[in-house]
Amino acid sequence: MAHAQLTITGITRDSVTLEPLPFVSIQVAGKARAMSNIDGKFTFTCHIGDSSAYTHMGYRKKFKVHFKNEISLTVLLGESVHLLKSVTFIDNYKPQGSENWKDAVQFYKSPFKNPVGTDPNAVQTFGVGGSISGALSYFSKSEKDRRKYQKVVEDQNATATYREVLASDEVKQDLMKMYSFTEAEYYKKIEKFNIQYPQAAYIKDRNEVINRLIQFFAIKEK
Repeated sequence: MAHAQLTITGITRDSVTLEPLPFVSIQVAGKARAMSNIDGKFTFTCHIGDSSAYTHMGYRKKFKVHFKNEISLTVLLGESVHLLKSVTFIDNYKPQGSENWKDAVQFYKSPFKNPVGTDPNAVQTFGVGGSISGALSYFSKSEKDRRKYQKVVEDQNATATYREVLASDEVKQDLMKMYSFTEAEYYKKIEKFNIQYPQAAYIKDRNEVINRLIQFFAIKEK
């Protein structure tokens, strides 16, 4: 049994926003084994008792120990905040190549201009606050890829109310003031809420989401 092989399949998410987190590096027993795809999904094999480590730039490393097959594992990664040292700016200093940089910025805006046209399957919106004016060619390769993308869109829609509440600065300020939390304490509390109550992300009523958060924030930690 010590050498039995397991299959682990799941998704990596931001611990606060619950947005799928793509391109997370996954190591098993210290060796690179997999990476989550553009939808945050991953799959790999390991042995009973093996531990997996999940790393992504700007996020704290997460560890999991595996004792059974898992087909819907959710790995929540918390953002790692680092303060940068102060720097001094010199007035009227013009970095070399600044004009070329402006040209490059203008160039990279164009890939997102993809007219919808008459395609009935075209997708116009994607993610929080972002919009795409046409279907991505990446997802038109096969019917399997289109179904996979559709599931991502459905999940985005199903959690839209919850993510809207978390993105509300008014809600954040009210909760911080109500419980005298700092911003760091607020995000830490939200992360714990997401871990303990993952199904709350699918609540459709905005007031119910806020009430759930208020009740959770009122619990004093030992």
